[in-house]
Amino acid sequence: MNKYIIFAIIIVLAAGGLYLNYRSPQPSPSADEMGKLGEATLGEPAPGITGQPSRSTVSQPKTTPRPTPAANQGHVVFVVTDEAVPLDGIASIFLEVKETWIHGRGGWVQISKTPARYDLIRLRDSGFNELLSDINLEVGNYQQLRLVIQSVSILEKTGNVLNATLPSGEIKMPFNLRVLPQKDSAVIIDFIASDSLHRTGSGKYIFAPVVKVTAVSTGTTVQFFPNRVNVLTGSSDFAATYGMNENAEMKPDFKFTTLEVMDLMKNGALRIVPRDEKTSEYTVSAEAAMDMLLKDKTLDSVSSITSVMRKGARVWKIGGRKNNVLTLVYVDVTTGQVVGTE
Repeated sequence: MNKYIIFAIIIVLAAGGLYLNYRSPQPSPSADEMGKLGEATLGEPAPGITGQPSRSTVSQPKTTPRPTPAANQGHVVFVVTDEAVPLDGIASIFLEVKETWIHGRGGWVQISKTPARYDLIRLRDSGFNELLSDINLEVGNYQQLRLVIQSVSILEKTGNVLNATLPSGEIKMPFNLRVLPQKDSAVIIDFIASDSLHRTGSGKYIFAPVVKVTAVSTGTTVQFFPNRVNVLTGSSDFAATYGMNENAEMKPDFKFTTLEVMDLMKNGALRIVPRDEKTSEYTVSAEAAMDMLLKDKTLDSVSSITSVMRKGARVWKIGGRKNNVLTLVYVDVTTGQVVGTE
């Protein structure tokens, strides 16, 4: 009898121990484990966590030290972003930057020569900046920024992928960057996709870049994350928006509007006419005017043809190159006569 009582007591004690162990608090993750969780990027589950994280997932900055600038250098970060409004029917806009240069007192300095690809729609939706260049530069002022664009391709929500035509593969803009001794500076290059992308009547895409450039050197703090860069600034030293016109010039506060219809001609020239304009009523077509100027050597090449009013008459404004100099020629749409040259 005593044997059974002792056996029952052992069972009760064992069950109680299991219950107390279950109720006791679990050990907290180590600092290393927390760091791994913090470094999980949006769209990728953290180690040990299944499923997709919410948009509120918090990433911690990398702790890897950046290269220390010399006494006569400053540290500059160049980032790409897009804060544009939504584009109906477009899933992605892939912009490939081939190389990047800036101009200072010593001439042009190449700050990036490795091609980098950016999805402008993803940048817009995430609100993040992606790294273009992380470099130490000589102290001083830099006045021009030049980007060489390799390509722009469009992924439609239907799954179609189309290449976009650019008026030029080179984007050159004035700006003002101050590089201070052993201080951080940043240049934010914001491609405004909703103002840059246009579709022709034949369904082709034209990408005429509209870019906001901001340069900051006072009170700049840069945080590096696994797939993005966060620039915390006090006040900007420079901010301006430029848009590429039909002749591939970057003009302040310029952009094409929905009141204009774009199309690509046989030689790749960009034709632009007012949306309500009936070009079929013109005696001289855009193609005929272009062919005339090329045939008689008035222009060596043609990049754009625009319907405009000049001195009370409708004319074709034809932009092109003569001896490698941008030249504008005005041709009357009724008579076909050249009525002006700039």
